[in-house]
Amino acid sequence: MRLWSPGLFLLLAGLSLSLPAAGRRGIQEVQALVGDTVKLSCIHPLGPGVTLGDLYLYWQADVGGRTIAVASHLGLGGLGAPDLIFQNRTRLSAEGMKRGDFSLHLSDVGPQDQLTFQCLLLRKSQNMQPLFNVSVDLKVAAHFSPPVVTSEDGPEDGELTFTCTSSDGFPKPRLHWVNRTDGSLLPGALTNCSRDSRGLYHVHSVLRLPRTPSIRVGCCVENLSLQQNLSSPPEPVLSPSPSGSPSGQSSALQGSGGTVFSVLAVLVVLVAVAAGWACRSQCPPRRRYTGRRRVGWRRNQSVPTGLCHPGSLPPPRGARPPTPHHDRI
Repeated sequence: MRLWSPGLFLLLAGLSLSLPAAGRRGIQEVQALVGDTVKLSCIHPLGPGVTLGDLYLYWQADVGGRTIAVASHLGLGGLGAPDLIFQNRTRLSAEGMKRGDFSLHLSDVGPQDQLTFQCLLLRKSQNMQPLFNVSVDLKVAAHFSPPVVTSEDGPEDGELTFTCTSSDGFPKPRLHWVNRTDGSLLPGALTNCSRDSRGLYHVHSVLRLPRTPSIRVGCCVENLSLQQNLSSPPEPVLSPSPSGSPSGQSSALQGSGGTVFSVLAVLVVLVAVAAGWACRSQCPPRRRYTGRRRVGWRRNQSVPTGLCHPGSLPPPRGARPPTPHHDRI
């Protein structure tokens, strides 16, 4: 593949400036989210007798005052080599170019791709006569995470410190502290924005307020590119307790301790009931004593099979034989 030389960049820059007004188009604007694949449009129908082998197509971008190669089609020479930051991320459709569609497909969009791209179409057989020129502004955006607000005791008595954090967004956001009671903005916050290795923003803001009853504080992160406002749940400011403890965290801990105690009490009762049912199911049932029962046999009633007749049992050892009885005549 052919590499672009500095002389070629100067030539292309001069051609873009001298391009007739008929071949120029206004700047287009395209928006893409981080990680998406975006299409940068460049469409110019081929005239009669114009072949793809006679056309040179250049996609380039300006980065910090330096023109870099994005993608190219060099007539019969095939595709040119892009700059390192665009390698393996650009694609031109050969079938589309035959129909006059010279659009660029850029994948895995990141904050570094927020640039102005230029599409130049030249005709080799006419001494590199420019045929078409279009510029595309790519606007990159990323959603911020929902803001999280935490509170703690301030460095001074009777003061609370609120902290709001949100991350992984682009471009740089605006952060507002809001009094949820009346909807007014709360000034005086210290806000800091930083960027990670991917170019995404992380915002951290600290607000200190005097402890005031019946006030609810919220944090709002605004993304202008996406026209999106993310709000945190309102955070209440607790008034001082009668005992003089300035922290609302102690009350929260007491409330959580009471809840834990209630749960443990319920668990103990459930375990006791379960143990009772288990013992009842395993122990044999008790028989109630209803008194001495007398069992007799009716006259002419046969002895049930399997029962021993009293007369058939031998006398117990050591017992005196029964005295015979004689009927009187």
